[in-house]
Amino acid sequence: MRVNPFKVEFIQFIYRIALKNSQKKRKMVLYSKINLQSKFRSSFLVSLICIISISFISCKSYAFDGTNQSSLEQETDSEFRLLWENSPTRLNPEWIKHFGGDRLEYGDDFVRNLHGNLYVTSTSFTPVYSTGNVDITLFEVDTLSGNVLWNEKWDRTEFDYVSGIAEGKDGKVFLAGSTSAIRSNVAQNYSQENFDILLLSFDPVEKQWITVWSWGETNINEYCNDVTIGDDGHIYLVGTSQSSNNDMIVVKINGTSNVPIWIQLYGGDDIKEGNTLVFGRDGYLYALGTKYSSLTSSQFYIMKIDPASGESLWNMSWGSMSINEGLSLILGSDNSLYVTGASYVDDLDLAVVKLNPNSEEPIWTAVWGTNNRDYGNDLVFFNQNLLVLGTANETGSIGGEVVLLEVNPENGDIQYVSLWGSSHQEIGKKLLTDQPNDGFYLLGTIETSSEARYNSDILIGHFIPLISKKNMFEEAFRIGFSLLTISFCIIIVLRNKPKKIEKL
Repeated sequence: MRVNPFKVEFIQFIYRIALKNSQKKRKMVLYSKINLQSKFRSSFLVSLICIISISFISCKSYAFDGTNQSSLEQETDSEFRLLWENSPTRLNPEWIKHFGGDRLEYGDDFVRNLHGNLYVTSTSFTPVYSTGNVDITLFEVDTLSGNVLWNEKWDRTEFDYVSGIAEGKDGKVFLAGSTSAIRSNVAQNYSQENFDILLLSFDPVEKQWITVWSWGETNINEYCNDVTIGDDGHIYLVGTSQSSNNDMIVVKINGTSNVPIWIQLYGGDDIKEGNTLVFGRDGYLYALGTKYSSLTSSQFYIMKIDPASGESLWNMSWGSMSINEGLSLILGSDNSLYVTGASYVDDLDLAVVKLNPNSEEPIWTAVWGTNNRDYGNDLVFFNQNLLVLGTANETGSIGGEVVLLEVNPENGDIQYVSLWGSSHQEIGKKLLTDQPNDGFYLLGTIETSSEARYNSDILIGHFIPLISKKNMFEEAFRIGFSLLTISFCIIIVLRNKPKKIEKL
């Protein structure tokens, strides 16, 4: 290989100059290098802190961002949004999603699981029953994004639908509803069906159905409307048995073996339907339903039950001699009963009632309504108030709009009302509070029909109040952090001014 003599001479020349001046420049180079490294490190640190600070300041809390557009893009022309409210906005959706297939999909119930996500149950079927089964689907939904993580279908060539869901302490999921093996002429005559109570068990780890239990008397329809798991670990179901007179039915099932411990019918001269079941802090069961004295007269019907034997300890009714339907029940810390449903005043209106368990007289009654049918379907304690979810203006085949009410639990004053909906119909079905974030989850159904096809999807959303402890903390922390970082940057800049390098 030939070597370029000019390059060799140039390198040697540079080397001689560097060697000749190395002793003279050694201290200056050393001091300059230290100073440059120090300034570089300081500048880098200041830049990094400024970038983090600016980014942090720019990131608004999602409670003030308005509607999450990325989530709502999936809803196309049926965008679910705030339609009306009676006071300045209190609620803000973090995300709203709807999902389903090419069938009618109804969101029935949901529960927060041990991992912090949501288990959602739905019933799906085609508009013409004879062309397909009525099936049950279980979803797991991510609480941070609203995305479906997985789903499993219970599809057994039968007419199966789900009404309630509960999760055991071991993580097993229990779905309760009704089933019928007879499929002929369903769309024309439901009375030809023979429905039984259905309980399913699902292992979310193995993603498989574990056990199936059903019960019913021959030629009598039994429907299950709710399920709860008691502090004793057993499973309790409530529903209706259509015997000579409709009776409320409550079933206790062993939480380990899924074997029924007792089955009780609560009847009498009146027709009684069971809709909701709660295991109270006092260790007793509280069942809510509707008692029909005639075709034009019904009342909220509440019963306290001994879980050991199924014996009814007391019962009470509420409502004038018109139509009243009890749909959801929760207990206060003092064992007061809070009930929501529908009550006929000028029309069928959403009603919320607080009852004293030691008296049939209501402590207060709150009624809200439009010019059409309005229902209260669920209620929870939220933001020191009662949050009530229902359906307003129910005129369509799916529903109307979703209505949310905040009610003062002390005196029944309605403090806030908001209507949510789209260009189609919706149903507000269930609520779950999100305690760490002062928010709540909403479940329902949204119509997604087009001119070519009649359809509906599961509707689910996460809402957070505009004024909440989480928001106030985040905002105070953001302001404090911003001031601290800006002050820190100024101090670093002042302490790291370029220093004059002395001549050697």
